[in-house]
Amino acid sequence: MSSRDNIECFSSSTVVATAHGAFEIVVVCLTVTALTKILQDAQMVLKAVEAASEELNGALISLLMVEYTPRA
Repeated sequence: MSSRDNIECFSSSTVVATAHGAFEIVVVCLTVTALTKILQDAQMVLKAVEAASEELNGALISLLMVEYTPRA
């Protein structure tokens, strides 16, 4: 194998390795983006659950106050 063949072989394998590395980077970026979106959605759901829980607590307290208020 001549030095020119070695250079061509090295160049080809470098291009393939670089393309594979770039693909992996893209996959990682897409995965991180998707996970970030999932976490943002989960955070919104948790905020909605928290708000609903506070409303339910308020309603239960009102119900208990009505139920246990002494009657004349």
